[in-house]
Amino acid sequence: MRSSLTRLLTSVRPSSSSSSALSDRLMVSDEIRAAQNDERVAAVVRKGGAVPATIALIDGKIRVGLTSSELESISQDKKAVKVSRRDVAYALSKGLTGGTTVASTMWAAHHAGIRVFSTGGIGGVHRGAEETFDISADLTELSQTPVTVVCAGIKSILDVGKTLEVLETQGVNTLVYGPENVFPGFFSPRTPFAGQTNSESIEELAQIIALSASLGLPAGTILAVPLPAHLAAEGKVVEDAIQLALEKANNKKIRGQAITPFLLSHVAKTTKGISMRTNVALLENNARVAAQLANILAKKEVPSSSNRVHATEKQQQKNAPDKGTKQPKVTVVGASILDFEAITTENLKHDGGSYAGRVVQRCGGVGRNHSEAVGRLITTAAAATGTLSGRDAAGAAKTAAGSGAAADVVLLSAVGADTHGVFLLQQTGKYVDVSRILRSSSTPTAIYMSMNHHGNVLYGISCVEQIIKEISPEYISVNEEAIATADYVISDGNIRVETLSKVLEIAKFHGKKVWFEPTDIAKATKFLDSSSPSSVTAVSPNAREFLSILKRLGVDADPSSIASPSSLLTLLHSLPPSLPHLDLLLVTMAEHGSLLVSREQVAEKFKVSECALGTVHIIPPPRTQIVSVSGAGDTMNSALLSSLLHSRSLEQSIDFSLQAVSHTLGSTDAVAEGLSEMERP
Repeated sequence: MRSSLTRLLTSVRPSSSSSSALSDRLMVSDEIRAAQNDERVAAVVRKGGAVPATIALIDGKIRVGLTSSELESISQDKKAVKVSRRDVAYALSKGLTGGTTVASTMWAAHHAGIRVFSTGGIGGVHRGAEETFDISADLTELSQTPVTVVCAGIKSILDVGKTLEVLETQGVNTLVYGPENVFPGFFSPRTPFAGQTNSESIEELAQIIALSASLGLPAGTILAVPLPAHLAAEGKVVEDAIQLALEKANNKKIRGQAITPFLLSHVAKTTKGISMRTNVALLENNARVAAQLANILAKKEVPSSSNRVHATEKQQQKNAPDKGTKQPKVTVVGASILDFEAITTENLKHDGGSYAGRVVQRCGGVGRNHSEAVGRLITTAAAATGTLSGRDAAGAAKTAAGSGAAADVVLLSAVGADTHGVFLLQQTGKYVDVSRILRSSSTPTAIYMSMNHHGNVLYGISCVEQIIKEISPEYISVNEEAIATADYVISDGNIRVETLSKVLEIAKFHGKKVWFEPTDIAKATKFLDSSSPSSVTAVSPNAREFLSILKRLGVDADPSSIASPSSLLTLLHSLPPSLPHLDLLLVTMAEHGSLLVSREQVAEKFKVSECALGTVHIIPPPRTQIVSVSGAGDTMNSALLSSLLHSRSLEQSIDFSLQAVSHTLGSTDAVAEGLSEMERP
C-alpha cells in the first residue's frame, strides 16, 4: 500500500478519459475530506496541512482513502495480492483485495484528482535486465501519468544508473530535494548518479512541477529526498546488509520474483529490526516533504501553456524579479515571552517595603527579539509605518510591509491562545512573518518578570518552560520549509535539546548556517549536547556563558579570566585548536564591551590579535545613557548578522551593530523603535 497525499482533490479534476466503468469502481471516501486516518505517516501528512489518502483495492473496489480499521484489515489479510497496473482489471473482476504498486497508485491517484503521493522507493531496471528484460511498470506509468512521486530514491536492489537512463528517455522529471544534485539510493543518501536538477527550496521544485503541468507535458515527476543525516548510520547498516544479501542471492542463483522475499527476509534478520525502523522513518520524512509540496501546488497559479509559450522577451523581463532589491531571508526559532520589568533607582533593602519606580510591559523572548530586530533592520522605513489589526496577525508581515520585505523574516515559536499571545502576535507581526507560530489552547503564553536597578537586571522570575515544550521536534519538522529556504537560521537556547537537534539536522541537510544564542548559563551548552553541534556556525554567549561552554568542552578556566577584555584575550590565546569550528564567536562583557573572533573576515579597526579560533577583535561598549539592558545582546547579534547578510564588511557590520545597540540601551523596549529609523545595512 502507498500513502497518497492530497490537498488538491477539489482543485484538480479527474482525467476526462475516466469511463463509467471506472466511476463505478473508483470510491473516494469521506475520510479524504474529513481526514479520519490515524496512521503514523498519515499523522505527519496532516501536520503538514495536507490530507492523507491511502489507496488499495478492497472487495473489487479501488478505495482512495481508508479508515484505520480498513488499513488494519488489509494488512492482516493473508489473501491480499500485489496489484500493479496490468492486474487492476483482473483483481476487480475477481473481487480481490490488494495493495497497489507505485504504477497502479499513480494511475488511481490521477483519476481521483490527486497530484502528489509519497512512498518509500520506486521500482526500476533490475540488475541483469539485458538478459531478463525485468523492468518495473513504475517507469512506464511515470512516462504517461502527471503525478509527482515523492520517494527516497530507487530501491537499492535495482540498477540505479540504467533506471535513470530510462526515465530520461521517457521524459520524466527527476528532481533532487537537497543542496547537491546527487541522486539518492533509498537507504544511502548518495549514488554515483545525478538527477535532472536539484534545489534546497521546495518552492522552486514546486514551480517546475506546476509549470510542467501547465505546459501539458504528460509525464510524471520523481522528487527524490535523500536520507536525512540523523539516519545515515542506520541507513549504512541496512545498505551493507542489502549488498551482502544480493551477493548471497547471486551465489544461490536466486532469480525473478523469488529474489525480493529472499532479500527482505535476509536483511530483516541481519539488521535485527533496524531496516524496519529506518524504512518507517524514511516514509515519515518523505510524507512530510510531500505534504509541503501538496500545499504549495494547491496555491500555485501558473499561466496557461499558450500564454507561457508565446510570452514576449519584453514581458519576461518585465515580470522577472529585481535581483538588486532581494532581501535576505532569516528564520528564527525560539521563545516568545511577554516581559514585565520593574525599574527603580531607589536604594533597595530587603525589608518588604515599597519603592518608587515604574513597571514596563513589552514583547520579549530571545528568539522573538532577534526576529523583530532583524525584521526592523531589513525592512524599509516606509514599510514600518503599516498598521495591524488583531484579525490580521497571522499575515501581519505582509500587511504591515507593503514591499513584502518583512515576510523574509520568519519566526517559529509558540504562544497561548490568550490576550498575552494576541498582543505578542500583533506587535511582532509588524516586522515578522508570524503565520507559522503555534497557538496553544491548553498552555498560557510565556511570562517573565525582571527587577531593574540602576539599569541592571538584578534577577528575574519566569513562567516559560510549559509553552516552550510546544516548540517540539514535530513542530519544527512541519515547518522544515522555513529553514530550507532561509539564508540564515537563528536559534535561542530556550528550546529543548531534542528540538534544537531537529533544527540543526534540517539546517545541515539543507546546507544552512545557524547562529546559536545561549540565553543563560544553564542553557549555553545545549548546542554541544545536540545531535549535530557542527551545524552551529556562530555563537554569542556572555562571558559567564562562555566559561560554561568551555567547561563542557573540557577546558577548566578560572572565573578571573573573564574579568576584563585583556584577561579574556589571554584565555582565548591559551585555548586548544581542537575546539568546535565556528565562523564567528561573539562574547559580550557588559560595560567592558565585547570580544569577537572571526574566521572569515577581519575588521582592522577592531583587530587585536590572532588565536586558534581565528582573528580576535575588541569591540568597545556603546557610548550612550543606559535605560535598560534588556534586549541589548539580541539587538547586537541581529544587527551584526543583518549587515553581514547584506554583504557589508565585518568592520562596517560592527559599527552598524554598535549604532543599533545604542538605540536599544536607551529604550525600555527589548527592541528599540529607533532601529526602524537607522540607515539600512
